[in-house]
Amino acid sequence: MLKTITYSIPLAGLPGDFLPFRIVHLSDLHGRIFGKNNGILIDSVRSLSPDLIVMTGDMAEPGRGKSDKDGRQAFLKLCRSLVSLCPVYYSLGNHESEMPSDHLTSWLKKVRRTGVLALDNQRADFIHDGVVFPIFGLTTPLLYYKDPLRKPYDRHASWTIRDMEKVFGTVPQSGTGSFGPSILLAHNPLYFPAYRDWGADLTLAGHIHGGIIRLPFWGGVLSPDLTLFPKYDGGHFSESPQGLPDSQRKHMIVSRGLSNTFLKRVLNPMEIVCAVISPMG
Repeated sequence: MLKTITYSIPLAGLPGDFLPFRIVHLSDLHGRIFGKNNGILIDSVRSLSPDLIVMTGDMAEPGRGKSDKDGRQAFLKLCRSLVSLCPVYYSLGNHESEMPSDHLTSWLKKVRRTGVLALDNQRADFIHDGVVFPIFGLTTPLLYYKDPLRKPYDRHASWTIRDMEKVFGTVPQSGTGSFGPSILLAHNPLYFPAYRDWGADLTLAGHIHGGIIRLPFWGGVLSPDLTLFPKYDGGHFSESPQGLPDSQRKHMIVSRGLSNTFLKRVLNPMEIVCAVISPMG
């Protein structure tokens, strides 16, 4: 039930002789363990020869029970193995955000001690083939998840470009100086219009679990906020920012995730994503 899917993503602002690189994208592990010491997962990631690994939230559960604690310890061991392969970046999802603030602070310290760059509304720069890729890790407040089964939530909340600017300011222009395309790690794909209009060239997201049940020709059936047939259920999406031509299209890859948290997945295998970044032809 563990599938690997690869997307080729051509991005503007890269020199023609730029050497493509591979981003392995993990999301929504929820403390699950694949084989002894996550050996199955680690071997699958290694086989993709990543230059960069990103994890877009809900990798661990906030509970105090034994299974959640064991899942968190297993995740820290996984982090130590992954950083031996290449740089690893981690942003938070709603499940990490449900930790009490002091527990979350302690959790981020533990993750960072493994060598993983944990970005909590922060930016870090990744350099490949002489090009600087600004990477932003977004943590949205829980109310923006609109989950009626958890609190706080607000069905009318909307994350906007102004919210992005309040958190991160402006995005360095791709192609100026040594800056290349920007990469946004954002657990919730619902707000892709805000991400793309703000200027994120590539957004990597999760949260929707592929829509739990996938129907041929229809896609994912249900999102965690109980929306039927969510638009951004899983896969590769490409849209132009408002008022800009198709040549300025932005991309988002939504991982279908690595676990179940409620309901049973149907026709919807857990997946590891690989994005191959290259210059536009």
